[in-house]
Amino acid sequence: MDLNDTQLEALRSLSYRVDTVNDLETRGAIDAAQADRWEADYLAEAAQIAGEPVELEQLLQARTVLEQGWFAGYFDFVHILWVVVGALVLVGGLGLVAYYVVPFIKDLPRVVHEVLAWAGCLALVILPWHLLGGGGAVALAAVGCLCMPLALLLSLDIHIRTKSSEHLLRVMSGFLLLPWTAVALAYASPALAALPVLAFLVFTGDSLLPALEVTPFGGHGDVVPTAMLSAAGLLAVFAGVSLFASTGDWGGTLALFRPAATWLGGLTWFGGCLGLASRHYRQSKARFWGAQVLAVGTVTAALFVGSVYGLGGLQEVGGTFLAAYLLEKFFEIPWRREGYVWMCLSLAGILYVGASFAENHPQYFLGL
Repeated sequence: MDLNDTQLEALRSLSYRVDTVNDLETRGAIDAAQADRWEADYLAEAAQIAGEPVELEQLLQARTVLEQGWFAGYFDFVHILWVVVGALVLVGGLGLVAYYVVPFIKDLPRVVHEVLAWAGCLALVILPWHLLGGGGAVALAAVGCLCMPLALLLSLDIHIRTKSSEHLLRVMSGFLLLPWTAVALAYASPALAALPVLAFLVFTGDSLLPALEVTPFGGHGDVVPTAMLSAAGLLAVFAGVSLFASTGDWGGTLALFRPAATWLGGLTWFGGCLGLASRHYRQSKARFWGAQVLAVGTVTAALFVGSVYGLGGLQEVGGTFLAAYLLEKFFEIPWRREGYVWMCLSLAGILYVGASFAENHPQYFLGL
């Protein structure tokens, strides 16, 4: 088979799924018939990727070829010389920039600095789209997007000249929401789609990690309900469309933002639930117990909906925060002095037993 790196990477992922099926069959979690059906499905998917029928041995061979290609030949003499040449060019280039370019730029007006900053960001975003392809173009576009907040800070300092940092992230997120969305759509990249989702949550909720707002490291707990409301709206939209729309409707624009919306929305919502359920959050006793019901109820609902309707991201985030909630409650118990020592050892023992049981009985955890 004459395959490119993208096809080999896809086949490598399928080969690991075959390994998982074989491991489950060996452990007795699934029977031989079910294992054969799954293996046949994976081989059929591999055939679609390769454009020709693929045998199991060929699938495993594709993984070997790709992994050998990653490591083979990079430590011979010639490649070491190329690495040295690249390092010397990098050091020399940085020296030229430091001694000649930086002093020249410092003497320019600040407006010119602003123009150069935005031009650099746009160049990193636009040029790879036309000149490169694959992961390299997406990586450079991501660098350009992440440099935009710095350029925006410079623009705000030049034109607004405000020293107040209140809601600064919210204002910046509002400015960056549209350009980041345009870049994600242009590259059709789920990784870049995380940036506008992040900007939306910060702009509408004023916080991405509301759980930290109720700790000594946080700012103010007043933003927790606002951040949770923003995340709830985002999750409701994507979960609702996923439940009531056909699979084909997920093609295109909405599917691009679904993974980021599920993960970041779940992170914000369940983080807010942890914050409200914490004893550090200043509230009445009735609201405290209501927060416990909300936290357990929403996590349980996420596990149920994610398992039944195949929303893997929502299910995984819910399971993670259920474990975080239980750990939080465990550490909120008022242990005294040496009680912390025995508490840590007891918790380690409980987690060890649970992990050992899950490893030896995977059939009970296939849906998690």
